Amino acid sequence: MEGVCLCFVFILGCLPALGQINPAQLGRITLRELRETVYPDDTAAHAVILQETGEAYFDNQRGLRLVFSYYGKIKIQDAEGLSAANISIPVYRGEQGDEEVIGIKAFSYNLEGSRIVKTELSHKAVFEEDVAGNVTLKKFTFPNARPGSVLEYTYELYSPYLFTYRDWVFQHSIPTIRSEYWARIPGNFIYNIRLVGPFELSLNESAVSKDCLRVAGGVADCALFKWAMDSIPAFVRED
Repeated sequence: MEGVCLCFVFILGCLPALGQINPAQLGRITLRELRETVYPDDTAAHAVILQETGEAYFDNQRGLRLVFSYYGKIKIQDAEGLSAANISIPVYRGEQGDEEVIGIKAFSYNLEGSRIVKTELSHKAVFEEDVAGNVTLKKFTFPNARPGSVLEYTYELYSPYLFTYRDWVFQHSIPTIRSEYWARIPGNFIYNIRLVGPFELSLNESAVSKDCLRVAGGVADCALFKWAMDSIPAFVRED
């Protein structure tokens, strides 16, 4: 496991349904992001995560599922940072069913003169690789990624494992400017949620989301949690 993360341990629960939240949007690429050649907080960094946003919620549009939605935006600083253009999404397969990744969208942005050129990932370029146990990796490489590129991608992971919220990893092998995670949890779910690692949260908020559960004619409330960190250094692996 890398660096700093939020861990979820389920204690007690039941089955709800929930609507989506959406804290991130595709296409917000700036000339400044494309023109920057050095990350001031780590001038040796070969790539930087500009923004990373996740959300977890329940959805009953395709049968009751726990949904994890992800958005990431990465800056490639130089040729050594091109490995950050290779993406792997772990998917679990088990006795209760298989997780499913849908809606993968990925784009590379490059500056050609004063013009931003956008290249979209082809669905044919996404493939699967089986690894140990019951885990499969959904993998792709950004098209036209090169030094100076800004890369962004999004996907949704549908899981039948209703009591298993995904842990959120704030710290990676490259520095991160902003990492934010939202989780909307039914009021009758109880989790032990803990922050593991040496860094403090820059955002730690919770609120009641009224009438968020609608199932079998009943309505109930949820707790909406928002966590974030800023200016997270790269996680350095020791020998």
